[in-house]
This record gives sequence, C-alpha cells and structure tokens, in this order.
Amino acid sequence: MGNLLKRCGDDNGACSAFRRAAAYGHPAWTPRALTDLGELLEQHGDLGDAAKSYEQAIALGDPSNNDGANIWSRQAAIRLEILFSRRGWTEAAQKVLMHATKEDPDNRARFVVDRAHTLIKRGDLGGAAAAFREAISLGRENAPQAAFSLNRLIREHGDLVAAHDDEAEPGPASDE
Repeated sequence: MGNLLKRCGDDNGACSAFRRAAAYGHPAWTPRALTDLGELLEQHGDLGDAAKSYEQAIALGDPSNNDGANIWSRQAAIRLEILFSRRGWTEAAQKVLMHATKEDPDNRARFVVDRAHTLIKRGDLGGAAAAFREAISLGRENAPQAAFSLNRLIREHGDLVAAHDDEAEPGPASDE
C-alpha cells in the first residue's frame, strides 16, 4: 500500500502505510517496510529518522546474506552506507560496510556492486561508476560482471557519467 501511495504522490500516506506495515511485525515484510520508509524519509531530508529506519531493518536480518529472507536488510545496509558516505561520515559508513559484509572480500565485492545498482536507480551515475570501479579493483569473482556493468553504463550514459565523475563523492575506501 505504501508504494502505491508513494507512486500516486501521497508521501504522507505512504509514510503512514510503511509505519503500519512495520508495526505489524511480519518477518518478511517489516524489513521492507522499514527500508522503504527510510528511503522516503531520506528523500524528504529527514536523515536522522531515515538512518533509524534503515538500522531497524538491518537489525531484523543478516545483511551479509543476499538471499530472499535477508534482501531488505541488505538493501537497508546499502542505503545507510550511502547516506553516511554522502554526509562525510566515513567511519560510520565503514562500520555499516563491515557489518554487512562480515569483512569477507567476496561479500564486500557483491555489496559494492549492489551499491552501484542502487546509485543508478537514484540517478547518481558517477557514484555508480566509482562503485563498479571499486568492485573491479577488488579482483573478486564478480569483477567481470562489474566491468560489464561499468562498460554498459559508460556506453549508455557516457557524457552523464563523465560529468558526474568530477562531482561524485567516492564510496568508502577499500581495505585492500
């Protein structure tokens, strides 16, 4: 219901619907409702409550696991890490990244690619390109996928990627 209200332009109604869904406590739908609520709050500049909503969604699952049961916890972790990075809160962003990946290099590479796709959805093509480059530099099993996605992004939006590259804030620095 919340997403329908959001698409219809009723953000207040959407927030209420997401809060009701989260309060219901369903193990699969509560993390999604909290993630969607956090994203809407973030879009309206309510970064503190957005972060709290993301943190609640993360706590309800295992963001290091990218399976169906934990996908919304992982999405919340990606969004929280992006929010912290954009605010310049590098240490907080690193903590989210470490928690969400359990410091596993393969999981980190998958998380970075997921971050890139989230940034594309938000229109941050420069940030997405930087995330794909980070994933490639990690040299893990998904590096070819990241290279293909970066190539496609540049091929389809080269001018926009180049324009955003100079403005985009990089994601958290790699430990490797």
